[in-house]
Formats: sequence, structure tokens, C-alpha cells
Amino acid sequence: GRAAVVWKWRGGVMWVWVWEGGVGVVNLTGKGVKWGGVMRFFFFSSRRRHTRLRRDWSSDVCSSDLETPKKDFLQSIDISCYSLISLANAFKDFFHQQASVVTVSISTTRMAAENYGYMAPAKAALDSTLCFLAKSFSAFSKVRFNSINPGLLKTSASAGIPGYIDSYLHAEKATLRKKGLTTQEAANAAVFLLSERASGINAQGLVLDAGMSINYFDQELIKPTSTPKS
Repeated sequence: GRAAVVWKWRGGVMWVWVWEGGVGVVNLTGKGVKWGGVMRFFFFSSRRRHTRLRRDWSSDVCSSDLETPKKDFLQSIDISCYSLISLANAFKDFFHQQASVVTVSISTTRMAAENYGYMAPAKAALDSTLCFLAKSFSAFSKVRFNSINPGLLKTSASAGIPGYIDSYLHAEKATLRKKGLTTQEAANAAVFLLSERASGINAQGLVLDAGMSINYFDQELIKPTSTPKS
């Protein structure tokens, strides 16, 4: 069977999707983690609350990372990066020996998008964390740690980012197919990484951007169609 759990985590929200091939229940409480089955697959994602998103991105973050308050930066690392370490540690005794853990990163952390602010450095920390989790777990299991790294998506979380629609439309033009990535395509990639068909993939980030990263010099972007002045 499948279980879907929503768990609040230090001001953020985590979605945990589990498929364990049997009947099992995940109970996440302040007193610990209880699991009634064998955990084979595990999917993790996190986001900050929309109210927090709007306040942060509309002030310090949009102006400059240099002006980002330390407490806000550390909170983003805690929610977007350390929470995966904490969850992996909490569940390690419940994982199947060949379990697969998949988290959600972004297509690139080397693009300085002003309206995304310091979340890119937080995702860079998450990308690096995957390698160390994979190495640590290899000492006593065959648990794999990977991420899907999608380009811009239409999600409820992205709705809280100022100017996101303009960024999304620009990114859509930069894709090779002139169509943005869909959440279904991102989900399909996550399911693949969770499956045994991806058994040889570990400590990797699977980029899903519909070719955007190689198409920055597309002629339609360099010389956009302009409307003649009347």
C-alpha cells in the first residue's frame, strides 16, 4: 500500500511519500517515529510557509544575499537541508536494506535569480548533503540518496515568490520545446529514482529542465519579436 504524510517541521512543511509493499503506517510525533512495516521507498520535499516566503523575498532576500539576516539564512538551511539529514537518521532503522531516498532540489544553483534569493545556496547545501548521506549509509546498507532537480514549475510554493510568473514564462521560452516542465514529469522522475530500475544511481541529482540549460542563446531570446511602433 501507500502512505502519504504531511509533517510540520520547524516552521516549514514536509511531505513524506512512502511505498513499502505491504500494510504499514507512519506516525510522526514529537515523541518519535513509529513505523508498522518495512520502508523501501521514501520521498522528501520541503518548503517554507507562504507567509514567510512573501515576507522574506519581498525584503532582504531580493535586494542582496549580503543583506540576508543570519537567522533567516540558517533557518533556510535547517528546513531545506538539515531536515533531510534528521529524517534520514530518524528512519534509518526502519529502511529496507535497498531503500531509495529522493529529495527535491533545483535545476541549477549557479544561476543568480534575484527573486529566488538565498534559497539557491540552501539547495546547494542539500545537493552536497546527498553525497555524504549516501556515503554514510553505505557503511551498513545499500540505501540510495538522490534528488530530482527540476526547472521552474507551477506549484503552490512558487506562487509565493515575487515575479515568479515572469520568470516562469521566460524559462518556458528558453526550453528546447518551448513548453515548461510539468509537475507530472517531475513526479515521474522521482518514481523512477525510487524504483529498482534506478538501482545503479546513487548520490546524484537528476536535472529536469526540458533543455533550458543549453539553450540560453536561442535566437528567440537574443532577438525577441518586437511589435512595430505605430
